[in-house]
Amino acid sequence: RFLVGEVLGQGAYATIWAARAEDSQQDVAIKEMRCGKAPGALPDASVKKAQFEVEVMARLARTRPECRPAAEAAWNTGEVAAPHVLTHQFWPLGPAAPGGFVCRMVMERRRGAALVSWLDARLQRRGEFARPPPGSDAVEHYCISFLTAAGASRAMLAQLIPTFARLNSQVAVHRDVNARNLLVFAASDAGPPRASPVAAPCPSALEFSVVDFGLSADVKEWFGNGEGSWHTENPTGDARYWGPGSWLRFLGGKEALAAEPELERQYAQRLDTYALSVCALEMLTKLHLAPRPQPELAQALARDRGPEVHLV
Repeated sequence: RFLVGEVLGQGAYATIWAARAEDSQQDVAIKEMRCGKAPGALPDASVKKAQFEVEVMARLARTRPECRPAAEAAWNTGEVAAPHVLTHQFWPLGPAAPGGFVCRMVMERRRGAALVSWLDARLQRRGEFARPPPGSDAVEHYCISFLTAAGASRAMLAQLIPTFARLNSQVAVHRDVNARNLLVFAASDAGPPRASPVAAPCPSALEFSVVDFGLSADVKEWFGNGEGSWHTENPTGDARYWGPGSWLRFLGGKEALAAEPELERQYAQRLDTYALSVCALEMLTKLHLAPRPQPELAQALARDRGPEVHLV
């Protein structure tokens, strides 16, 4: 039994609720969606797809980590940065809706907020990060802002790439990686906002997760030639995170994609990687909020510090 709280998120397919187990007091998330022939269910919200989403999270939790270079050892802890399924149920809606079901998945609740919301909250505080702190000039402030934003983006990639390596090689292709399906937790967010000269927290204080496997495709089917393969499946998910290969497949079909081997490889083998890279760039640009220094200030700095200084 679970005590259900507030809504954590809502999309076209499902609603996510915060909840707590009455016996263990564990915080969980409950995903509820209508599938099959249930009233209000989207045409492609099949029972098979809902069952596969449960399977993806269960299989991902059982995968073994990929071998990683020593430089990544600090990030690659062996833990999967995705929720584990605790239990699930399919409830038939009965004679009123034959073939209709309500699926409820109880998952481990990952810490943090959707990356898109977290970034927007920092953008709303843009004024706090526009002025250099005492003892710093505009150029130094600009550079520190960029480096800390880049560090946060790198931390996201370093934490999530091992999970995507396991997912894409052993389980599934996510197919809907975007800033709404990535969670970020910063320890500094737990209390009241603190004054800071830059928008990006310390990278070591950030924790990232990937969620929502509802549009995933089985990796064996995806790399095959039949139904469910990249040959037959159109791009899906948030088009703002599509790569050129996805757009070519969407607009020109598989024939147009076959004429461009590099884009075909991007669509077939690097779909999630490309979208994750777009998320990293989005994070970099939304966290680097220091205003660009005036050209004359940058030129003066170049004269003082030598030709190695070049502000692009």
